[in-house]
Amino acid sequence: MPTIQTERLLLRLGKASDAEAVYNNWASDVGQGFATEAARGILQFAKDDLAQTKLFACHAKENVVSGKILKKLGFVYSNDSSYSKFDGSQTFESCDYFLRIEEGTL
Repeated sequence: MPTIQTERLLLRLGKASDAEAVYNNWASDVGQGFATEAARGILQFAKDDLAQTKLFACHAKENVVSGKILKKLGFVYSNDSSYSKFDGSQTFESCDYFLRIEEGTL
């Protein structure tokens, strides 16, 4: 069975609600720019359509490639944390990042 790398990008929408965008890559697709392109699209949507100015993202610590992608997109490391699968069956140690979107960026 092919290996899936998971990137979790959480867009914080105001104080009361969260929306979450998740994208996955097959391990065979790593290095082809698909995750970077997907993340850029999510960021553009957050800026243009949702008028967001600050975004949060995290990735499993063991997934160093996702950290490189987030840094490439301008995210800044904040702290270590953890997150769980939607069904709560597994928890991952993670690295948390923030991005401030300014006028004229992206």
